[in-house]
Amino acid sequence: MWYSSKSREENYGRMFSDAQFPLIGAQLAYLAISGRDGRTAAWKGAQSVAVTGAITLTIKKTFKRRRPYPNDNQFGTFPSGHTSLSFAMAGVMGAAEPRLRLPAMMAASAVGWSRVKVRAHHWQDVLAGAALGLVVSNQFKPDRKVNGPLANISLKF
Repeated sequence: MWYSSKSREENYGRMFSDAQFPLIGAQLAYLAISGRDGRTAAWKGAQSVAVTGAITLTIKKTFKRRRPYPNDNQFGTFPSGHTSLSFAMAGVMGAAEPRLRLPAMMAASAVGWSRVKVRAHHWQDVLAGAALGLVVSNQFKPDRKVNGPLANISLKF
């Protein structure tokens, strides 16, 4: 999926913006195949995303902040839903599988960056979405760490 737009950077922005749901799905799938504890963590991740989505929509309907660049949906920019959902899942993923915390947070950050880059959000919307997702994910942290397929991989430098 490549887009024709003004710059290569904006093309990457659109690509990461559209990657939100595949990233969340991949994290849920990884946890789901990681045994009983992984399935529990996947369920908590799904709950975290659902609750974050409901809170995000409620806030959007309340604030009705205008988007930085006019499009079909001019209102509802605060907070960023793409970012809040990405961080809601990344928070649970990082708690369940500590070795994947950094990649999960980097992927969620890329989604947030992309929302500003494609002019769908102000940076404050993205920051608020990230904070919201992390706060909610903290309520759904798994009790136990997951021994997933990547648990025994180590990098030595």
